[in-house]
Amino acid sequence: MTRSARAAETTHAGSSKKEKRDANPAQDDGKNACFRECYEQYRNRIYWYIYGKITHSQDAEDMTADVFVKLYEHFDTIYQRGDRGILAWLYAVSRNASIDYLRKKGRQSRSIEDEEVDSAVRVFTDFVADAMKDDEMRMVREALSGIGEVEQEVLHLRFEEKLRFNEISEIVGKTEGACKMMMYRSLEKLRMTLEKSMRKSKPAGR
Repeated sequence: MTRSARAAETTHAGSSKKEKRDANPAQDDGKNACFRECYEQYRNRIYWYIYGKITHSQDAEDMTADVFVKLYEHFDTIYQRGDRGILAWLYAVSRNASIDYLRKKGRQSRSIEDEEVDSAVRVFTDFVADAMKDDEMRMVREALSGIGEVEQEVLHLRFEEKLRFNEISEIVGKTEGACKMMMYRSLEKLRMTLEKSMRKSKPAGR
């Protein structure tokens, strides 16, 4: 049985096992139903988040399953945080697992790919035309490569994953104020870099 199958099985098997231990089966049923809902709702988001970092589909599947097994093991505590708190916890665990994976493989996080470029393009619509050209893609990619890995992570979580700053703070291990400052400085640096690049790219006399 694959890890993904075991994780899916956990969502169904947990209820009957825990009912034997708990004094309030009805309450436990509610938690297990909530866990199954979380698994179905967030599984794909967590998979693609992990895959985006390690770029290996089978390992991403296995790691996603492991993340949800950990969630189930701690669900009595985690589910009390509410939906957004659960999602932030999933991202934090996924991020740490990805970092450990890459460290063991002797790899760094992957370079910026199209999804990060697309995210940045939405921020800088004043600088990049709606119909993306090859040279514009290159400029955005180069601008993003000029900021740090954590800054890239903050931008991705804010604009691509639509997370709040308090949730991003929990995921990257920085204070909320530090994340906001990081965001501001990164956007300013990207804006200036893109402005400079686009001025250089314009033909003389235009």
